[in-house]
Amino acid sequence: MITFSQEQVGKFIDAEDEAYITKIRQQIQAEHAELVRHESEHSLHKRLKAAYLDLIAMGFKGGWVATEHK
Repeated sequence: MITFSQEQVGKFIDAEDEAYITKIRQQIQAEHAELVRHESEHSLHKRLKAAYLDLIAMGFKGGWVATEHK
């Protein structure tokens, strides 16, 4: 059986969160480019990450936060 330290688990979660935020950023840039045309990728990513972490802090991790927009 493989066991992971709390730090390793945290790194996995951070990597998953970053991948999700990147996916959402790319989707926004593709579908709503006119709304973010004056914002850099870095700035948009930073704002999305802050909003995502706020949602997690409020207990919304799971279900609808991770649901893809159809």
